[in-house]
Amino acid sequence: MAKTTFEHKNEKYTISGEWDGNVFTATAKQGRKIASDPFSIERPKGKDAPEDDILETAAFNAVKASIEDGSALSSADEA
Repeated sequence: MAKTTFEHKNEKYTISGEWDGNVFTATAKQGRKIASDPFSIERPKGKDAPEDDILETAAFNAVKASIEDGSALSSADEA
């Protein structure tokens, strides 16, 4: 499992993710509370495919950006 932390508006978040076959899924939490919808990225096939750590970083950046722009949770989760 891959993990990173960051701070936004004086709140601490942890983003963690893991591979399930060719798909990496990352989610942010604030403490034990889920703070984002899952973001998934699929490993492309072929010899020019990016390394796993690049795909993980892309997923983490997408989750972080959704926290920062306020779109991290779908409206169904906010109700």
